[in-house]
Amino acid sequence: MNKPNESGIAFIAYSGRGLVRAHNEDCVSVDGEPLECERIQQRRLTEAEDHLIVVADGMGGHVRGELASQVTVQVIGNLWRSRRPHFEPIEATRAANRAIYDAMGNNPTLRGMGATVVGAHINSTRVTWFNLGDSRGYVFRGNGLTQFTTDHVPRGVTGTSRSRSHSITQSVGGGYNLIDVWPAAGVLDARRGDLFLFCTDGLTDAVPDEMINQLLACSKSLLDAAKALVRATEENGAPDNISLVLLQT
Repeated sequence: MNKPNESGIAFIAYSGRGLVRAHNEDCVSVDGEPLECERIQQRRLTEAEDHLIVVADGMGGHVRGELASQVTVQVIGNLWRSRRPHFEPIEATRAANRAIYDAMGNNPTLRGMGATVVGAHINSTRVTWFNLGDSRGYVFRGNGLTQFTTDHVPRGVTGTSRSRSHSITQSVGGGYNLIDVWPAAGVLDARRGDLFLFCTDGLTDAVPDEMINQLLACSKSLLDAAKALVRATEENGAPDNISLVLLQT
């Protein structure tokens, strides 16, 4: 996939129910603003400014997963807006965790709600990423796909959620009493033409990394890539909600 000629950071996102779930418990935001569901959205992000991408996945089987993902996105987004350019993604994610447990304390019917999250504070030269749970971040560079986030799963367990029974060792919320969390985080230098993918396990459970790599390598544009990833997920049954963000620097 070639770098577009237009200036700025190319951005495209999608969040949908999939083919089995009755509703969407994922939440995706750019610069603190949640995006609409069930349609591909694209824009260009100003190259001279910094931006925030957050993808949260309400945990299936837990009460009010959709609320957990919304709270996660809202708290992280609010802290980003108020603390730029000194935003700290680890502390923001931990603040979201505390906010979810506070909500549970105020309403016992919400006990156990939780979410996984992946995101990045990004500009044209650097990506400061963070994640908690099994939502993932990848970079596609030189026709090769590399996962840079950490899957918080039980030791010795690998593969898709089908093989690890949806077990995760850390999440935003997800318990009955406050459990402190330590998100994974790091910094990547962004090279011109790099393609970054942030997604929930609704994509990675259905489409293996090798196929994601192939689809990105064969796509002629960011829009083609997003459509190909959603189509491949649906062809493999799309049993979960699917959310993804593609960024090209």
